[in-house]
Amino acid sequence: MFNFFSSKKNTDIKKIIISRTDNIGDTVLTLPVVGIIKKKWPKVTVAFLGSVYTQPIIKQCRFVDEFYDWPALQQQNKGLAHISADAIIHVFPRHNIARAAKKANIAHRIGASRKWYHWYTCNQLVNLWPKGRDIHMHEAQLSLKLLAPLGLPTHVGLKAVPPLYGWPAPGNTDAQIRKILKKNKFNLIFHIKSNKHGKEWPSENYQTLAQQLPKDRYRILITGSKAEGEQIKAEVPDLFALPHVLDVTGLFDVKRLLTLISHANGLLASGTGPLHIAAAAGIHTLGLFPYYAPIHANRWAPLGQHANFLIDNKTSKREEFMQHIAVEKVKEYLLKWHIS
Repeated sequence: MFNFFSSKKNTDIKKIIISRTDNIGDTVLTLPVVGIIKKKWPKVTVAFLGSVYTQPIIKQCRFVDEFYDWPALQQQNKGLAHISADAIIHVFPRHNIARAAKKANIAHRIGASRKWYHWYTCNQLVNLWPKGRDIHMHEAQLSLKLLAPLGLPTHVGLKAVPPLYGWPAPGNTDAQIRKILKKNKFNLIFHIKSNKHGKEWPSENYQTLAQQLPKDRYRILITGSKAEGEQIKAEVPDLFALPHVLDVTGLFDVKRLLTLISHANGLLASGTGPLHIAAAAGIHTLGLFPYYAPIHANRWAPLGQHANFLIDNKTSKREEFMQHIAVEKVKEYLLKWHIS
């Protein structure tokens, strides 16, 4: 019944569903799976099962042929049969989607063996060990292992990942974003908060860094949700008083934030979605990470042509993580960046 680590190529496949319905950063790092499929099987249709929240990220990828909003399908009492797929890859496991795929009688149902419900909903299982020997694999590489049952490549080097995002060069933007960005300045985004998805560098450090960056060279944009903006203002009110700092929190949905980031020159953040957007867009990107698994840089570092990261590895106390990445060290990285 089950096909572990199959290397047989399935020539009957005409459409594949990639199922990933969670967060922005996770979705970005799943796009290389689509890139590998299209590189090897260019005529296969790739349908991405996601959500409206991540739709702009998914539609940015030129390798995705069809998009489906899973919450909308649920509200409409639609299953997966109408998609007419020959295979589904459960990159982000969900019990209800796995059951829907089985009910739709999708021929190749691929999932991780560590999820108990995949044992009766999937017919091709992949043995992943995200808490064992694979704990130091990058998320983008780990997801590729799910391609094994299709006989597709299951490993690429980290430097080979960026072209697999399938993101085009940024096109024209609107008047509001053009007004925000300054042509004669280095437009640097500080995405200070992470919606509680990761460990954050202290807001005070961002303020100190902004104070030290040359005002005649930098245009610093503070992004985030409206609620995060209010939190930042409460923590470091003097940050927004700096003449080269502009508060744009709460102004953009995901689609327009993607556009803003793509047209900026650089971004600084902890391990959060906009960090991976910036890396995929090819702008200068610096991620700040604690050293411990599973949220360390080995798993979640930004992967891009101009992406890098710093790690706080000077303490074993979790309450002090991210406290020991020095402002001076971050500043040293940023000053090396230039408008390309």
